[in-house]
Amino acid sequence: MSKNITLSLGVENLSFLDPQAFEKDFSFIVSGSIYKCNRFFADLISPKVAQMHRNDPTASQFIIKAPDKGSYFMKFLKLSYGETVTITPNAMQYILKIASELGNTTILKSIYDQDQRDITVDTVMQLISEKTSYGLNFRKEYKFAVHHFSEIPLKSVLQVDLDTISNILCDEDLCIDNEDWLFELIRQI
Repeated sequence: MSKNITLSLGVENLSFLDPQAFEKDFSFIVSGSIYKCNRFFADLISPKVAQMHRNDPTASQFIIKAPDKGSYFMKFLKLSYGETVTITPNAMQYILKIASELGNTTILKSIYDQDQRDITVDTVMQLISEKTSYGLNFRKEYKFAVHHFSEIPLKSVLQVDLDTISNILCDEDLCIDNEDWLFELIRQI
């Protein structure tokens, strides 16, 4: 990703709330750093925390196993307070990982909706792999792969899981230039 992406939860009227007015009764622990907030805001930013609170209303912390590079986790708290934040390309993979750990598909979808990377034979399998790992829809990338499959470097094809390769190979719209390429792919799998 080569440009900044702007994120907002789209939750109306949260920005008028003063997060300081609420008791900070919940902690996100990220690489030993503690980020305190109110459990309402924690539930808002993390469906996993919200589910945890439904199961155990007394739960007071959530541990995230990822390095806290540049205190980027604070951006998630700002989102929960209704603020809009800007994510630089350097922070993108970290933000995606944390959003995934929080179970926040809204953030994941928003990032990929704003992703300016072109789908090419050099990028399509990486995009499919990323979106698969986050449980996101990759239909557009899949269709591209089906129509350009034999143009995609074998090394890139082998980045995705076997089920995805199998689905592409079984797709009725599959386009390949020659059978030698297909044979080589199958041999390497």
